[in-house]
Amino acid sequence: MKSLNDLNVKIYADGADLKEMLEIYKNDYVKGFTTNPSLMKQGGVTDYKEFAKKVLAEITDCSVSFEVFADDFETMEKERIMDCIECGSCQFTCPANRPLLDYCRLGKGKVGAMIRARQAKK
Repeated sequence: MKSLNDLNVKIYADGADLKEMLEIYKNDYVKGFTTNPSLMKQGGVTDYKEFAKKVLAEITDCSVSFEVFADDFETMEKERIMDCIECGSCQFTCPANRPLLDYCRLGKGKVGAMIRARQAKK
């Protein structure tokens, strides 16, 4: 029987508990991590940006995807879509091969336009 490291699949862990993520990170068969605002809320995360910084400071050599789940632009803004640096790691972690980076760019364009319109009204 093959070991987990010999399988021809990539295993990604999903969650938003930093301690659990770091414990899983010790397993070399886990190739990356995904999380989203719903999981972060369930995990008690109140500052998404600070949580992302902590995760990325600890997990440095594999894919970590912080996904936006909203389908309306107001919620996308609250989920901090404008913080996306368009690195493409979500493309590597999406098991359904969805074009997440394209969706993120579209969302950033729309949210950016909303922000500029609000600022113009001031």
